Amino acid sequence: MGLHIDARLFKNRYTNFIDEQSCIVDPESQHRPGSTLGPNCPFELPLGYDRPLGYAGTAVRNDAVPFGRSPRYGHYKAFYYFNSGDIDVQGADLSLTWKSRDWGHFRLTHALTRIDATGLGIDDTMDINAISKDGDFEESAPHLSTTLLWSRALPWWGLSANLGYYHVGKVTWPNGGDDQPAYDRFDIKLAKSFGKPGQRNEVSLTAQNVNEEHIEFRNYLIERRVFFSLQLVW
Repeated sequence: MGLHIDARLFKNRYTNFIDEQSCIVDPESQHRPGSTLGPNCPFELPLGYDRPLGYAGTAVRNDAVPFGRSPRYGHYKAFYYFNSGDIDVQGADLSLTWKSRDWGHFRLTHALTRIDATGLGIDDTMDINAISKDGDFEESAPHLSTTLLWSRALPWWGLSANLGYYHVGKVTWPNGGDDQPAYDRFDIKLAKSFGKPGQRNEVSLTAQNVNEEHIEFRNYLIERRVFFSLQLVW
């Protein structure tokens, strides 16, 4: 039938994932009753750390600290890296390819991905019983994604047509990133070859994101766009 099938199951496991933790390093902020700034740092302050907020010289003024003397310099938080939890990435993908002399070339791909994370974002030197899931990380890949591509040489003037449909499931960008909703994208390309046979010279007209605009990261808008391109091979 001219049908090709490619299927894969996969599971990847990562242990002692390197994560980051924020903590309160400023002594005056650490002991403030009812402080909600975060946990105190689980390590001794570096030798010579004698300024309330720690920078030698005049760093950027920080008036956001809700207590203590004003103005103050530096920041009341510190960030450090540590080996945290474990990550399991598992899933499956399927690809179907069909070539027909009359109907053209079709390719359908579909992927499923699942991420399970334990202990990320928690430093157990602060709490040896801490077990946590990092929701951002578990949603950092789409659970479902689908692509359908079609291409065909047309019987007129050396033209060829390409259509592409893409579906991407919702994603949460890690480390405090935004939620990206699921989106569908549809592209069209019309090309004309010229020159010697097999030389791959081509002029084409491409329309991307024909169906609707969508957001891929925060306010980064992927707009509809149409453009010409020229390819010369020698």
